[in-house]
Parts: sequence; C-alpha cells; structure tokens
Amino acid sequence: MNQVLYGVGTMVFKDYAEPSKVLMMAKLQNVVVKSATTEEDVFGGDSTLAFTSFPTSQEITMSARNAEFNLAFVDASQGSDVDKGAVTFIEPLSMDIPGGGVVDLTHTPVGDSLAMQTAGYTVAGAAPTEAGQVFLDVAGKQVVFHTDDAGKQVEFIYEWISSTDTVTSSITKESINKPFTVIHRIPIYEDGVATHEMQITIHKAKVVNGFEFNFERQKAFAPNLELKALDSGRPDKKLWSVSITPVA
Repeated sequence: MNQVLYGVGTMVFKDYAEPSKVLMMAKLQNVVVKSATTEEDVFGGDSTLAFTSFPTSQEITMSARNAEFNLAFVDASQGSDVDKGAVTFIEPLSMDIPGGGVVDLTHTPVGDSLAMQTAGYTVAGAAPTEAGQVFLDVAGKQVVFHTDDAGKQVEFIYEWISSTDTVTSSITKESINKPFTVIHRIPIYEDGVATHEMQITIHKAKVVNGFEFNFERQKAFAPNLELKALDSGRPDKKLWSVSITPVA
C-alpha cells in the first residue's frame, strides 16, 4: 500500500515548565520541519579525502503559519503574560455630520478626550453656539456639532475605557520567551483513506523569530512562528521524535 502524507495537520505547544498550559494551532496554513548536522572532517596520510567525520553541531527547526490569531502567539514568541483589566481604547471615526448635528457614540467617552482631525473645529466646553464648535457630551455619549455644520465630512477621535474582561499581553524589557514542547499531528492516507496518524515531537524548543504583525489591505493576517530545538537534557538524549500509529 502507498502511504501518503496529505494536508497540514494540527500543532500543539505545551509550556515546557507547565505542561498544562497548551496552545493549539488548529488552522495551520503550512508547517516546515528541518533537521541538519554540521560535521568536521578528519584527514590523515596523503589522501585528499577525509577518512571519517564527526558531528560538531545539530540544528532542528520548525516554522508554522496559522490562519487564526490568538493572543497567546504573542506570549509564546515574546515571553509575556496575559493580564485582564480595563484599558483605554481609541475610537477613530470618519463621517458626514448628521442634520441635527448630534453623533451618538457607541462607548461612553473619556472626558476631554475628543481630538478633531479635521481642520477648522474647536472643542468647546458646552453645546456649540456657532459653526466650527464641537462639544463632547460624556453623560449623553454624544459628540455635538453646530447645526450649521450639518452635511460636512469630519474625522475625529475619542477615548473610552474597556471592560475589566479585556485581555492584554504586555512585553517588558525583561521579557524572555519560554521553551515549549512542540507536537504536530497529521494523518497518513492509503488509497484515499486515513489509516494512520503521524506525530512529530520536538521535546524542547524555543521561538526564535519574535512576532510580527503584518496588515495589508483586504488580506487576512496569519501569524508565523519559527522555532529551534534545544537540548532538553533528557536521560534518553532525544531531541525530536516521529511516531506513527494505526487509526483506531
């Protein structure tokens, strides 16, 4: 029977120090695993060819790109911790001023946070009395323009406080990314039927590429992680393993 590896599989990152902390990449776009060894040749006699060689270093690398974003990807690459708590958010808006001059806001604004990006407007401390004035009504959750400005296009920003359920990942100057055990699963097919499961395990690895946000017009962002294997110090000296088992 011809066995074929098809698809991209699923990957799991397990915190090396706390294996109960697991990050799954279930919407992978691609995975690449590479293993390389550097050797030193040993020469002797008059031959121009080495008569043997010995390994001087080993390198095992893996890269994975996932179609879904999870804040834990940032933590995995940067060594930060996830916290919960209220955060100040900005709200940029671009619109035509309504006929009545009143813009209803989605969030309760922070006082004195209104910043007009369109020239010719002055933020006032009360309801506008002439064109060119604008007022931030915190209690009413409104931005109020003078009715003479109705129909004009404006851009402005205000700030609001998020809920205490907001999740934040902060990177400090002392952040160090943590090692993981990396496990990748992929099915093996025979004549179009999944007959086996293959599992690649890198027993200890660390993210080496940092993290990059790359946003483009009308394109979905897919985070990419690159890892290299570390010496786990295991008694059996294993660095990585490939296992195959029949489908139950």
